Amino acid sequence: MAALPALLAAVSLLSALQLGFFARRVGMSRMKHSVMPPATNGPPEFERTFRAQLPGFYLCVVLLLTLTGLGAAGILNGILDEYFDIDLPKKIFRCCFINEYEIALVPLGWIFVLPLCHLELS
Repeated sequence: MAALPALLAAVSLLSALQLGFFARRVGMSRMKHSVMPPATNGPPEFERTFRAQLPGFYLCVVLLLTLTGLGAAGILNGILDEYFDIDLPKKIFRCCFINEYEIALVPLGWIFVLPLCHLELS
């Protein structure tokens, strides 16, 4: 469990480094083909480099925001569990049993119905 923050930081750092690498490639392509920064069109080689970098940029922003949110949630959960004895996963992922089906109530309104005969209870 102690390695999870280090893994989160490593993935964030590698993602930021990849974003910087691709931004540098677009900058070098701009200089090579004399395309000034506001413009997004130019020679086909530049447009190919620019279009290859753009989806990665959008996904990197979403990834970094998600990792930041998950890291903050993990820190909050650790503090609440350590000092206040509140276990958030137990409160969030409650289970109800109705007949032979288990209905897991998950955040965001997702409901999973699982037959109990497929679950191994120990």
